[in-house]
Order: sequence, then structure tokens, then C-alpha cells
Amino acid sequence: FMANDGSMKLKAMLPTSISSEVQSGELQNLGLIRIIDYTCNAVPNQPQ
Repeated sequence: FMANDGSMKLKAMLPTSISSEVQSGELQNLGLIRIIDYTCNAVPNQPQ
């Protein structure tokens, strides 16, 4: 998914632990979420 704070955007992946919220519709497209913790990983051969 694309995360955007109004001034910057980035590509991100959701953990599989919340896939039930996505499938049930509890987490909606263009919804607002609060990110409490995150991990950054470099993806080789990907444009910035």
C-alpha cells in the first residue's frame, strides 16, 4: 500500500497479522491508521 502523511509518501507492506481486518473491511482503502512501530528494509533493484 502507499502511506502518505500529506508531505511525503512511501510504499509499505502490512503484516499478515492484520489480514483479517483488511478482509472484513475494518481497514478500508484510503483509511486512516496510526503506525506505532515499524521496520525499514531495503529492497534491491527497486527505483526510489
